Amino acid sequence: MTPVTLEEMLEARDRRVERQRAFLAKYQVPLVYLTLNIPGPDKLPPNAQAAFSLACRQVESALGEKGWPILGSWQETPKTGCEACWAVDGPTVLIKTAMTSLEEATPFGRLLDLDVMDPSGKKLSRDLPRRCLLCSHPAQVCARSRTHSVEQLMERIGIILEEALP
Repeated sequence: MTPVTLEEMLEARDRRVERQRAFLAKYQVPLVYLTLNIPGPDKLPPNAQAAFSLACRQVESALGEKGWPILGSWQETPKTGCEACWAVDGPTVLIKTAMTSLEEATPFGRLLDLDVMDPSGKKLSRDLPRRCLLCSHPAQVCARSRTHSVEQLMERIGIILEEALP
């Protein structure tokens, strides 16, 4: 385990925002952005990279099935967590619907964070809030109140990742 500091996470977020801006300026189409929802200081637990690679293939397949061309993309795995971005020539709202469906249909979809931005950079929100990994409450409520420990969450994430992979 290589723990990530808050400073490193903030720097990674700033780099991500700059890359997104550059992609939006270059392609002027919606962006699909994928990260994994991994709490705590270890952003690359066992099986995370394999699950991320599978999720990337699923995103590309879903976009291809809809006939929306991918004009540009990038993927990387810094110690702050797996990241991928696609510039997609398609209707923003329908892209968001397709990505939400993918999150809900994939066995490890609860760990996927598939954001969609319109060409102006506005992020589309989910219709329904995410559920907690451990209980039926909204995830934001549990996170804010720290209802569950990082250890409990990481144990559940490990099980989800293990079950998701062949």
